[in-house]
Amino acid sequence: MTKLTGEQFIILYDTYAPKIYRFLLSKTGTVETAQDLTSETFLKAWNYLQKADSGDISRPAAFLFRIARNLTTDYYRARAVRKEIALDDDALKTLGQTEDKSADISEMTSDKWDMSQIKDILAKMSRSHPDYADVLILYYVEDVHMAEIAHIMEKSEGAVRVLIHRALKELRARIGT
Repeated sequence: MTKLTGEQFIILYDTYAPKIYRFLLSKTGTVETAQDLTSETFLKAWNYLQKADSGDISRPAAFLFRIARNLTTDYYRARAVRKEIALDDDALKTLGQTEDKSADISEMTSDKWDMSQIKDILAKMSRSHPDYADVLILYYVEDVHMAEIAHIMEKSEGAVRVLIHRALKELRARIGT
């Protein structure tokens, strides 16, 4: 996928912007920052894809999520201190608008926990174990395939499986089940 036309890029944007936005919202906790970083993600993708030597992008989802993940890292580095992310009501409402595997996470929790509490725990995990939070959000919330996550995180699929296992173990420990 090189040298996209404007129409092709619009299709790419329409397909992936909501997922990228939800991912960034879960990482930053604020609607405004997630919107800004989503815009920046697609601007960087457009600029890269317009270069003559950009190469073939065979996995557009992985390509876009990697840009978004790197922008999130840069966002926090610029602030020098990672602070706990408190998701506001608008952020929680937006995060809940997806048909995905998040039910799998909620099934492992007791009835006293709702998804907003789990998302709050994931936000806290973003601070202490960013890879754990990223892999859970990508796999369960954004429904990204294992191979794509491996490409995004620049790890093997086996390493991603182990990461998911460890992240779920950490999530269970934080929930207390």
